[in-house]
Amino acid sequence: MCREAAIWRYLRHPNVLPFLGAVYNGTEIHVVTPFMENGSVMDYLERNPDVDRVRLILDVAKGLHYLHTFIPTIIHGDIKGANVLITDDGAACIADFGTIGIKDDARTNFNASSTAVGRTFAFAAPELLEGAPGHSRHTPQSDMYAFGGLCYELFSGDPPFAGWSPFSLVNAISNGTLPGRPVAGPGAAQLDDALWDMITRCWRSEPSERPTAKVVIQFLEERYTVAVRRSVPFVGSKVWLVC
Repeated sequence: MCREAAIWRYLRHPNVLPFLGAVYNGTEIHVVTPFMENGSVMDYLERNPDVDRVRLILDVAKGLHYLHTFIPTIIHGDIKGANVLITDDGAACIADFGTIGIKDDARTNFNASSTAVGRTFAFAAPELLEGAPGHSRHTPQSDMYAFGGLCYELFSGDPPFAGWSPFSLVNAISNGTLPGRPVAGPGAAQLDDALWDMITRCWRSEPSERPTAKVVIQFLEERYTVAVRRSVPFVGSKVWLVC
């Protein structure tokens, strides 16, 4: 956590959870962040099913673009609904930098603090899986694969391949199998053909064929009219201790 905190404290973006400080209790370092009363994006959508999901994925794409174009490049490594929080004014911000990675310019590859696929197989790019050809560490392209999974989660209400066994899930990802398009619920009603095509392009097996965060931002801003968020009371005095 010491390394992650050292990186996190330099990040300043509306769609990245702010770093306020760190506390050492004698054995562990804990990060202090603003307390997000609205909780995770999935909790927020459960309470507010008619919220504009396009606005939320645009927020996340902007946060990822900031990380991926930061110097040095920052790789999140664990993008999913549980790691996206909602601010008091309804904006989505990326949180949980426990698997954060940085580009090592001296070695032409990306080194993450963890070589594991993260805590959720459903969001893992195929190149991250053990035994995959060219098995690699996290990259901006693997973040974008996970972003596609996050979009699916926001529009369907469930992670990709919900209910599948880990073995079946890994086989599906390795073979390029895609989750079926959501067809029911308030999220599915906001998902049109063009947006679904953008999501599936994030799941391309070849990392170089996936859209960058910048491309996603341009696509969303050009195609959709994003609703103005409904403001909610700001609670500025609370902080959150991330363990």
